[in-house]
Amino acid sequence: MSFKNGQQHKLKTSLKNDKEILNHYLPLSNLDQYKTVNIKIDSYDIKHSTYQQYYQNIKVEFGTFTIHKKNNNLKSLTGNFIKVKQSIFNKKRISEKEALKFALKNINGKNYSWKIKNKILKDPKFNKKPKAEIVICKDFKNSKNKNASLAYKL
Repeated sequence: MSFKNGQQHKLKTSLKNDKEILNHYLPLSNLDQYKTVNIKIDSYDIKHSTYQQYYQNIKVEFGTFTIHKKNNNLKSLTGNFIKVKQSIFNKKRISEKEALKFALKNINGKNYSWKIKNKILKDPKFNKKPKAEIVICKDFKNSKNKNASLAYKL
């Protein structure tokens, strides 16, 4: 969504902050939230505020939106809003342990840094077993499936 020069959308007095702008322009449910990721001002004095989408406090992968404003005039909104259905929580979930086992089976690696004592990899972050994070994500491999679902991110 963008607004041409001279036709910038003047912020309504009721839209006092960026979260209200997101609520106004996006089809958010009361279970969607946006959390600040980054705010920067470029050399043209345009403020770019980037937000990450969450649904019931679970991160929505690739659900980010940026508000671009100059002199408090909304220039454009860019990003990707992902519609999440409450029904994703009705499906059977696997455990984090099962997700890691499944991922390792599909990677089919021979050695993993957390399983061997490696003097070259002295940094402790390379010697930790991966921890899974539960996220909401669309299935990008299946173009017919437009719905988001719960997934583990390793």
